Amino acid sequence: MKKIMLLDDEENILSSVRRLLRKRSDWLMDCFSDPEEALNKAKKSSYDVFISDYRMPKMNGCAFLKETMIYHHDAIRIVLSGDSDIEAVINLINEAQIYRFLCKPVNQYELETAIEQGLQQQWLAQENARLACMVRRQQGDLQGQRELLERLSEKYPELTELKKK
Repeated sequence: MKKIMLLDDEENILSSVRRLLRKRSDWLMDCFSDPEEALNKAKKSSYDVFISDYRMPKMNGCAFLKETMIYHHDAIRIVLSGDSDIEAVINLINEAQIYRFLCKPVNQYELETAIEQGLQQQWLAQENARLACMVRRQQGDLQGQRELLERLSEKYPELTELKKK
């Protein structure tokens, strides 16, 4: 089950997104209208995806998402905004490592696709890291075996020399 946190100061947006995604039984969604409450929950719980409104009265989405990076570096971050200020978008992407910027009103297909693709990218990055770790471990094992073979060859050369008849 994947955990998603949604933050928006507008209750109607929270309700709308909740309705859009309620059919997804493999996603557990926590919704917040207060960024401080959301951050407190993020400190205590694990999340795979953070979706935040950009413009909110207490804290903007960029500040919120940057803060979530401290606790959930690998989480996918998505911004919903009715404002398409290009400088704000660039700031978000560069400072808070935003995966997607979606304009309000967002439709179900667009939101689900963004989340699914983000989760797939997250899984691929985790799998890549796991495989890289496995390769490093196997290279270390192989190096140890090479060193053992060299020591055995020095001590017992007949083990590794081929005799011709």
